[in-house]
Amino acid sequence: MQVWNNKRLLSTGLLLAMLCASQCVWAQTERNDPGIKGSRKHVLEEILVTARKREESAQDIPLAITTLDEGFLEKIGFADLSDLAEKVPSLSIEPFPTSSSTLVAFMRGVGTIDAEQASRDAGVGIYLDDVYLGRANGLAADMADIKRIEVLRGPQGALYGRNTIGGAIKYVTADPSGTLGFKQTLNMGNRGYLRSLTSIDVPTWLGVDARVSYLTSEKEGLVANAGSGDDFGEQDREGYRVSLKSDLADTLLFQYAYDHSEQEGTSLYAQRGGPSATPGLATPLYTRRLGQSFRPVDLPIKDNFEHNGHALRMTWDATPTMTFKSITAYRNVESERLNDSVEAFGLPVVNAGTLDQSQFSQEFLLNGSLEEKRVDYIVGLYYFKETADQKTAGLTNAFALIENPFDPFNAFRPPQLTDLAAPLEADVVNASSAVFGHVTWVPPIAGDQLSVSLGGRYSRDEREMERTISGVAIDTGGELSKDYTSFDPSLTVDYQWSDNVHAYIRLATAYRSGGFNLRAGTSDPFDQEELLAYELGFKSTLWDQRLRLNAAIFRSEYDDIQLDFVNPMDFTISTINASDATIEGVEFELTVLPTDGLELGVDYAYLDADQKDAVIDPFTQQSLEGTSLPHTPRHKYNTYSRYTLAALPIGMLTAEINYSWHDEQTSNGGPGSADRPREDFGLLGARLSLYQIPTGNGDLSVSLWGKNLENAEYQLFALAGADVYGELRSYGVDVIYKMD
Repeated sequence: MQVWNNKRLLSTGLLLAMLCASQCVWAQTERNDPGIKGSRKHVLEEILVTARKREESAQDIPLAITTLDEGFLEKIGFADLSDLAEKVPSLSIEPFPTSSSTLVAFMRGVGTIDAEQASRDAGVGIYLDDVYLGRANGLAADMADIKRIEVLRGPQGALYGRNTIGGAIKYVTADPSGTLGFKQTLNMGNRGYLRSLTSIDVPTWLGVDARVSYLTSEKEGLVANAGSGDDFGEQDREGYRVSLKSDLADTLLFQYAYDHSEQEGTSLYAQRGGPSATPGLATPLYTRRLGQSFRPVDLPIKDNFEHNGHALRMTWDATPTMTFKSITAYRNVESERLNDSVEAFGLPVVNAGTLDQSQFSQEFLLNGSLEEKRVDYIVGLYYFKETADQKTAGLTNAFALIENPFDPFNAFRPPQLTDLAAPLEADVVNASSAVFGHVTWVPPIAGDQLSVSLGGRYSRDEREMERTISGVAIDTGGELSKDYTSFDPSLTVDYQWSDNVHAYIRLATAYRSGGFNLRAGTSDPFDQEELLAYELGFKSTLWDQRLRLNAAIFRSEYDDIQLDFVNPMDFTISTINASDATIEGVEFELTVLPTDGLELGVDYAYLDADQKDAVIDPFTQQSLEGTSLPHTPRHKYNTYSRYTLAALPIGMLTAEINYSWHDEQTSNGGPGSADRPREDFGLLGARLSLYQIPTGNGDLSVSLWGKNLENAEYQLFALAGADVYGELRSYGVDVIYKMD
């Protein structure tokens, strides 16, 4: 324990020595990527983003944004959204306990715990090329052809009003180049990990550019199954993407993309790690992670999904200063899960579920500028509609499985599929429409160093749900419906102190619509949430573009928080607007090039997100006052050091070591959270890469990598009695070949 405390002290000392202020945007660019010629050049270069619906430098935007480009994503071995969890301040991403392909995302204390339900929305919006992904099911999909990821922290109610009360995460994919190109990536590692991503650019033909990408990956289970079912944590994924682009005229551009991804796998393993509701019949208490299931599981456990998406984008340069854009999209997700918790909660818990969701969205954008009036503007219309058929079922009566009550560790017979109750089926229809605008004005004062931005969005959400069991309606009146509306303004004042330093003040609001809990015993709807955020930010590029430091201090007033409570009489879950909270935080990121070839970086976030009011569980009367909001650690940071040698005859050699720290946090924010927080942990990683290996045609790179090198046993979830653990030590090799 003393060794660990010394390591924590050392890493914290390194953090404090490197930094002296607040939060920053860390955006590494290709010019600093060791895989690019000239990478040892002693300068940090700007990166362009579309966070405000138009292309501009990330460093110029008065907004807390982290941008991860293609080179950085390759370095971390990016495969899905969960790989960002330790790389972005104030962002937590964990797999849902019963479906590891469903991701629970929280940003600055805002998110959704029960992310599986089609009758409620997320607090962090996920976008693929500006198309909102309505459901969290299958968000762990391995995405093909990702060029850049933009993470916008804080409420984005004006421009991203589709329930982005905590923030937004934008995937940006690569466009066709119009010339012949080829890229092959192979990732191999322990636990049978193998991933292949192939991308091909086709030369322009009949005025059309095309790009095709195909990926496949597989990974063995993390916990062995003692029974005939599959191991826990298995993954077998496949996906592809086709992108077309055509300039039908000098001012008219059409882009179409189709993407497909699927997985056959199993959820992670849950083991008993805390007090049980049935101590006389409880399974053993384990303080270390298990490598094999407590008992054999013969059920056909599964965690499968399939995503399909179409997107058509049309861009028309109507005048030299005005552009009209249309984004039309249709997506469908199907998921199926069967999970056995192997008595982790003291009783047998088996649950099954399916989801079939389809969505259509249409967005119109008008971007332009009035040069004489020093104004840039964005005006838009948005429409979204989804339909979903969701089924869920659990055990009819866990106590009916008792075989030998005199042997507390073998009290239950293994569950069978016939023990599952008739499924509850929910037919859900959600519709959302909005009109929005954003204007930036540079007044003719202060030497044009001052700018003022004003935005606003009016949103209307309509929600309908009908629940049945065996075709019989279970809610009075059958169909449930509820409408929600909100107007969310924002105001930003930005001052450019010099060409490389500016500071801003931002006020922004956003809301999350209410809805229905399909797992509840009653049909009462819950109301919408609202959040008002104040943010003071600072962005700088200093020391001849060798140091980048950006910082933000913020305070959020979070009202009518939607909390889930479990009824101990029938284990149904009700959602109630039971809490208010004030969230205060500091974030920063720093990147510095102190000497030729050496790069140091750190990001840090501090969050104080305790529930201030006397929140009372309506079923148990337990007080939750002072309990931290879920998935919101007080301290979180990531540091790295990377050194690139001068060019060698066999290429360029780069060595990197990184360390991330994640403070303790509650997993669900409800009853029991204060008693069993998830423990803090640190993860150590390293990477050794050889770039620009001579091949005569194209660029070749080979990298050796290791993650969680200390083999830390860390929790992803600490639930009421059950623990779900993360990855053990992993290591492998990446091979990338690129030909332009």
